[in-house]
Amino acid sequence: MQENDFVERAIKMRHSGKSVNPNFGAYWQKSITENLILEFIEKKESKIDVYKQTSVPPQWLVLIIGSNGQSSFEVNTLFKVAIKTKFDKVFLYEDFDNKLYELK
Repeated sequence: MQENDFVERAIKMRHSGKSVNPNFGAYWQKSITENLILEFIEKKESKIDVYKQTSVPPQWLVLIIGSNGQSSFEVNTLFKVAIKTKFDKVFLYEDFDNKLYELK
């Protein structure tokens, strides 16, 4: 594992499924929206109590977007998202451009 200044330890958890929000336009990336970000935070928020039982705090949420497939998204404009969540920090990682945004 490569050393970095952000993550000291990561835990891999089993998940029951994957969630995909497809973009059926050709091969361009659709812009991520504030509402879509809040929707996915809300989905994970319902599971935070289970996460806290299986690992130690702090609890961070990293939403990953990007790649180069039809279901990819990108950040075209920087916006401030008003987030009310039990997660200690929330990040949005755009993997194709290797950009990390701290949302909370």
